[in-house]
Amino acid sequence: MHHLHLSNKRRFIFIVFGLIFILSLLLKITTVILEHNNIYLYTDKVFHERHYYTLVFIAIVSVSIMLFVLLRKALLRIILVVLTLIVVFYSWLTSGWDYYEIYFTFVSPDGKHTVIIEECQWLLGGWSNVYEKTGRFLVKKLMVI
Repeated sequence: MHHLHLSNKRRFIFIVFGLIFILSLLLKITTVILEHNNIYLYTDKVFHERHYYTLVFIAIVSVSIMLFVLLRKALLRIILVVLTLIVVFYSWLTSGWDYYEIYFTFVSPDGKHTVIIEECQWLLGGWSNVYEKTGRFLVKKLMVI
């Protein structure tokens, strides 16, 4: 059986980016399961599908760096970098990162309920989403206007 012989520095880089890849994959799976139930992550903005592309970018770049560390030939490294750039650029173009969001938060007088209205604008159109805050970092989508 052939063993990989990596220097300590290369082994460290491989392990770090392997962990980053695994963590981004777990976060993506978690957010997809939550969204399936109309529940979204919320910090100061709602974590939408277009934000998932950030996780995909992190995963792609992490795997590319891991492969870059393993590859020894310069030509293969160049091909890997070019392919990674093409995939990341294409994903960025098709991800819908170009619309603008504004948030309005309304708290009930007794402080028990919080409603968040998200107003999205793209080109000459727009739409709104209404969410109810269900936890510190979770909101439930109520409707799309």
